[in-house]
Amino acid sequence: MHIDVVVPVFNQMEKTILFINSLTGQIANRLIIIDNGSDETMRRYLRNLDATLITNERNLGYTTGMNQGLSRVENEFVLFANNDVILPANVLQRMLAHLNTYDIVAPLTNRAFASTDCTNPLLVDFDSLTSDIEQFSAELYEKNKHRSQPIASAYGHCLLMKRDVLDRVGLLDESFDSGYYTDDDFCRRAIQLQMKIGLALDCFVFHFCHTTLRAMGIDPHAEIEKARRVFEDKCQ
Repeated sequence: MHIDVVVPVFNQMEKTILFINSLTGQIANRLIIIDNGSDETMRRYLRNLDATLITNERNLGYTTGMNQGLSRVENEFVLFANNDVILPANVLQRMLAHLNTYDIVAPLTNRAFASTDCTNPLLVDFDSLTSDIEQFSAELYEKNKHRSQPIASAYGHCLLMKRDVLDRVGLLDESFDSGYYTDDDFCRRAIQLQMKIGLALDCFVFHFCHTTLRAMGIDPHAEIEKARRVFEDKCQ
């Protein structure tokens, strides 16, 4: 079994290297990178990777970039990924096991962006200053091994699905140019097609969160609010 890992990139060399390195040792995967107009240093790094590389001369935005990569998917399973996540050892294989029950699977992730919503089932408390990602992931797996729960939506920074889901649901809606709410919209369309989305309670992925937009000087709060209005208008 192979996974196509689709990830758009705009600079952020340090975090991209962490992400790429975290793919090493995971279940067999084919990396599809969309370079959204990165600088020359980043381009040289990306060209030397063992990956399918799509190069844009300018930043076309997260959603357009993702759709370019998703259009090149060939394998049985697809992972939506961001370049500011770290995948602990074996997490893709553990997530894959949950696709026996669900069509789409998401891992738990750390609270970020000053989140105070302690009721959000997708988030767990993890302090990167005092805790080790690998140890936290291993302990979580032992505690919650094979446990999951159905959910209505999931975060797109790490989202694993059967290829059939992508074929049936289609690409991301480019009305959400920044990428915010593309995951909510994709999951909503999947549920309309009677697909099941699961939260893998034994899987954890670390997310730095909003890295690229902040580096570009863009306010994530404003982009989230703009995307929320688009999403609500679409759902009416």
